[in-house]
Amino acid sequence: MEHIIPYSRLSADDADMLPIVKHHAQTYGALMVEADDAPLARALHLLQSMAVPIVRHNPKELYDHHKHVLDDFSLHKGGYVFVHNNSYSHILRFMFLGGGTKIVGHEQDSGSLCMQLAEAVRIFTDCTRTVVAMLENIYQLPPQRLLSNFDVSHYFLEYNYYYPVHEGTQIAGAQPVENHFMRMKPHIDLWGITLTIPVISGKNALQFMNAQGEYYHLHFPQQCFFLHFGAALREWAEPHEMPIHVPIHRVVTDAAQQERFSCLIKFTNEERPT
Repeated sequence: MEHIIPYSRLSADDADMLPIVKHHAQTYGALMVEADDAPLARALHLLQSMAVPIVRHNPKELYDHHKHVLDDFSLHKGGYVFVHNNSYSHILRFMFLGGGTKIVGHEQDSGSLCMQLAEAVRIFTDCTRTVVAMLENIYQLPPQRLLSNFDVSHYFLEYNYYYPVHEGTQIAGAQPVENHFMRMKPHIDLWGITLTIPVISGKNALQFMNAQGEYYHLHFPQQCFFLHFGAALREWAEPHEMPIHVPIHRVVTDAAQQERFSCLIKFTNEERPT
């Protein structure tokens, strides 16, 4: 990507930054953002530092304790889901109501880690709203055409863990691709926006396709995070035209790959993002 955009420069009124954001929206469907603001930098550090401890927190007991969430996953029962499948080792998902002020089903945890995570998500939500406001300005959409969706959106904070792949390991759906294993097949996100927080990303693991149909490897400079668009964001603009790119992306790892952790924040109108 040509530009790393400082958070301090994100503004719907910055005439110099709007063309840069428009170019990235149409070429990549994504922005690489530098957390040059102190609260945002602290939120980034918190989400990064908690990934490994959260995922490693006695997985078997965590699975057993929250099995009811797996059986009946909804906003009204429990705040997170813990799963094991053939592509990841596990996914840990926290759910927030619109506004990102508390984790559903975890009111008893006030003052604890859950509240810290909720505050971090709120800070990233403010950043995302700024980007959306810039898109409204760039494409001359009616006021609040996109932003109104954030009043009813649900926010999902998700930690993903990819276990190391060794020679001879059989992983369902993980076909060898250019001496790598496909851990997540090419897809677009159906919800509005996804933020990716780098933790232990893995060399060349996360790959995005630009508007010219070319894959590029996603590398995270220090103190940066990645924001990319999903199909719902373009739908929110209808019937107005907003020709942003919605990128296909995939995850691959090699046979000697060390563990890979990722942290995502998903913005969606649905109770359960796919």
